[in-house]
Amino acid sequence: MSLGINTDNHILFSCRRYSVSTTNEIGSIAISETDDISLIDFNSLFSLSHIITLETKENSLIKDLTKIGLYKEYIYILDKDQKKIFVFDNKGHFIREYFHFGQSKGEYISIDDFEIKDENLFIYDGLKGYIYIYDLISDIFIRKIEVLKGSGIKIWDNNRFAINSGFGSANPKENKQNFSYTFYDSERPVLFDIPYNENLMGYSQRFDYGANYFYCYQDTTFALFLLNDTIYYLNDNGSLSPYLHLNFGVDRPSVKDSRETINTYFKEKSPSSVFSFYKFYNQILFSYFFDHKRKYIIIDLSSNNKVLFNGILRDKENKLPLRITPYSQFNYNLEAENQLLSIIWPFEFKKSKENEHLFKEEINKEGNPYLIYYNYLRKTK
Repeated sequence: MSLGINTDNHILFSCRRYSVSTTNEIGSIAISETDDISLIDFNSLFSLSHIITLETKENSLIKDLTKIGLYKEYIYILDKDQKKIFVFDNKGHFIREYFHFGQSKGEYISIDDFEIKDENLFIYDGLKGYIYIYDLISDIFIRKIEVLKGSGIKIWDNNRFAINSGFGSANPKENKQNFSYTFYDSERPVLFDIPYNENLMGYSQRFDYGANYFYCYQDTTFALFLLNDTIYYLNDNGSLSPYLHLNFGVDRPSVKDSRETINTYFKEKSPSSVFSFYKFYNQILFSYFFDHKRKYIIIDLSSNNKVLFNGILRDKENKLPLRITPYSQFNYNLEAENQLLSIIWPFEFKKSKENEHLFKEEINKEGNPYLIYYNYLRKTK
């Protein structure tokens, strides 16, 4: 994991319901950063489904893919660097873009996250602290909502939503403590949680593609926070409850640590921190960085939380680079819920005898990424 100034990729999920009546806390699982475990491999859990080639045009060239959203038959790609959302159909053909960068009414200066709900597009400007709402079809600006600055949003219902601030925002002046999580009701902040040291503000965690601060699986919404080893789930009232704690055996900055202590912490240590979380029936898949490499953990809940894999995950069967990327379902789809999405940039790999049949066209080394879909094989033992 590398850390620096400014914010990086912030990925967010959407799910169809928001109750957690069947969710229970799992407990704590000890994880060794240095001991690799390979009781199972990627291809025994996932099979290649299909590949989508995103059309490359002058007006659709993606530079910085930071989030993928699915709505009806369309694929929405957030490019944070260009401050645009590109839209492709499910064959990869470019359809349109959303772009409202500027200082005028209805314009943002950054896009940290987006969601689609009730035929409206919600764009979160985490730098200014606003949610901009546009009509999805006409692209007409509707209104904006002032919120805390931060990393990502979770649109709820009835004017309720949550903000994950990462290290990026202080809460109201009358509240001396800083929090990473804020829940809004009737567009007003009513709940704060996950306190953090104000000296962490300005730091960020850099991710490979695949970070998710909010993640939905079936009827449960989960949340992850920077340098916090606990996975939480959201209750109906917006409050958080612990679901799973990963014990890496490393120290974390305390709420009272000085700025000097915080600076020393990041200079002298390479702290691992989970930045992505995926659930498939009784298996859970995590991502974290160690020694500047992305590592994966697979845990089997049906076998007393046994760690089945801890290391660098590869698609050995198809000889493809593996860069697992979460995507938001803005209209629920069971098939998509049980898929993993990996992206491959053309410059990253070469055709081989094992994978040349997967790519019909000549590879454009400067083109858009390929979307690689994998199906979960539903193994529970």
